[in-house]
Amino acid sequence: MTAHLTRADHDRLARAGLRPLTDEQGLEFFDGALAVDLGQVVTATFDLPAIGRSGAVPVLLRGLVRAPRRTAVGADSGGAEPWTERVAALAPDARERSVLASVIEQVAQVLGHPDPGAIEPDQAFKSLGFDSLTAVEFRNQLSAMTGLQLPATLVFDYPAAGAVTRYLLDQVSPAPAAAGPDDDPDERELRRVLERVPVARFREAGVLEALLKLAGPDPARTPDAAEPDEDGLIDAMDAEALIRHVMDGTGA
Repeated sequence: MTAHLTRADHDRLARAGLRPLTDEQGLEFFDGALAVDLGQVVTATFDLPAIGRSGAVPVLLRGLVRAPRRTAVGADSGGAEPWTERVAALAPDARERSVLASVIEQVAQVLGHPDPGAIEPDQAFKSLGFDSLTAVEFRNQLSAMTGLQLPATLVFDYPAAGAVTRYLLDQVSPAPAAAGPDDDPDERELRRVLERVPVARFREAGVLEALLKLAGPDPARTPDAAEPDEDGLIDAMDAEALIRHVMDGTGA
């Protein structure tokens, strides 16, 4: 039944905690299963420490295996710095090389490939020999290495080592969000101060015209175009509306 399995298949089963059975053991277990009055019987021998190290303990075995406690995301045993922090501290070029090397190393391990250096970043996992079991193990190994909660469809969404590397880099260093007006402390303070001043005070102090000039009238408008009664519009504005008018006009 298992004659078709390759060396890589045997290695994968061993990492998953399944020990091989001899023909004699298999027959003995089969006879034992027939002799018990149970609805469902599994005949297998397990390497429980290996299952615990795998980072993905099957639900049915959680009563037998104590999964390692994850005290910090991506942290190794012995209080080592989390993987995400180690990677984030690297220079951008070194960061990409380091993550790519780690990803390729995991690919080689799950495939039993003797030479990780022969695996190209853009080489499709399918062409390397990935199947559904290999995909699951690869994802679990990366999760254990990085401490990240990776999607179950990782290999299908990112079908090469380079694509997985870029995905992991995005998790470590997400693109910063564009700064908005509220992110500028000077602008926040200016808005706060101006909101306390009535529009009439700007006119009395002779600064209203200067504020409106800061708003930058559109030079494309022709002098002959019909203009609204600007003074009337300004008088009708409250402080908040005036601030918005000035700030929007300056492109803030």
